[in-house]
Amino acid sequence: MTQLLLLIVALLVLGHVPPGRSEFKRCWKGQGACRTYCTRQETYMHLCPDGSLCCLPYGLKPPAAPEPEYTTNFIRPGNKPVIINTAAPVSTTMSSNITGPNLPPKEKEKEKEKEKEKEEEKEKEKEKEKEKEKEKEKEKEKEKEKEKEKEEEKEKEKEKEKEKEKEKEKEKEKEKEKEKEKEEEKEKEKEKEKEKEKEKEKEKEKEKEKEKEKEKEKEKEKEKEKEKEKEKEKEKRRKEKLNPR
Repeated sequence: MTQLLLLIVALLVLGHVPPGRSEFKRCWKGQGACRTYCTRQETYMHLCPDGSLCCLPYGLKPPAAPEPEYTTNFIRPGNKPVIINTAAPVSTTMSSNITGPNLPPKEKEKEKEKEKEKEEEKEKEKEKEKEKEKEKEKEKEKEKEKEKEKEEEKEKEKEKEKEKEKEKEKEKEKEKEKEKEKEEEKEKEKEKEKEKEKEKEKEKEKEKEKEKEKEKEKEKEKEKEKEKEKEKEKEKRRKEKLNPR
């Protein structure tokens, strides 16, 4: 009964074959019968020669048998007879995407292994992507470090320039101090010259005083001479008084 229902569903879609994928999901043989399940929307059910179903992509018809035999055992809804090709060759190629509850245990294990491998591949790809992201992050960190080093170098250069400017200012201050000292020396020299001039003036004054003293001495001498003359006159007069003529 279940197989009949599946056949009816298959026959309903057999008349609709729009263009589509070129991918082909063939019938596969297991436990004496061809069982398959359509896993994509782009496929349609095809009736296998043993009475089971397989999936074909839209736009691709199943291969015809060289000497077809026909039967009218299957009925569409509406009680119309349908001609089914029961002599079409059965393909033993298994699609890797066919899964379902009626798969043999060995095939199920194989499918599980394949799924496991696929998952492992996905995990590996994820790991690779993570590694790539890590590498990118490392590169970014390196770039940041480089930028940081550049900034530090710039700061060092700025500090050096500041130090140079400070040194220049110090040199300028030293030059100013030297100039100031020179000016002070000049002032001292001037003061010395002034002192010398004062000393000279003092010497001159002394000389003048000496001259004055000399003049005074001369005056005294003159006074003495005058006194002597007076004494002489007195003596002369006294003698004249004593010895008149």
